[in-house]
Amino acid sequence: KTHKFVEEFATSNFAGISKSGAYVTPDSHSVLPSVTNMSLKQCAKDLGIKVECRPIPYTEIKKFQAVAALGTAVVITPVWEITRNKDVIKISDPEKVHPTLQALYDRVQGIQYGTIADKHGWCLEVK
Repeated sequence: KTHKFVEEFATSNFAGISKSGAYVTPDSHSVLPSVTNMSLKQCAKDLGIKVECRPIPYTEIKKFQAVAALGTAVVITPVWEITRNKDVIKISDPEKVHPTLQALYDRVQGIQYGTIADKHGWCLEVK
């Protein structure tokens, strides 16, 4: 409504890695609950990464080490730049994936494919 806070991308949830290394995602009633984001938050905690669910001012985007779009099909996809009107924010190097984003992606995929133990009971064997 005010364009002061980040809530989500047009098709995906939003997450950022703060300068301190925390996984930061919006806490907003207007964002649909996301199983993918819930899974990534838990994986971050499992990896010892601090998780912050809070309002994210648009002006804070420039301070993130990395930003990602989250969703069922993409899991966690790096966002290199964000454009809003004439404002272009370059977030990270498109040639490199931030190590925290890669670690989170690898963890979720490992659980989904059974190469990492599913200690949270997310996966069920279908017979």
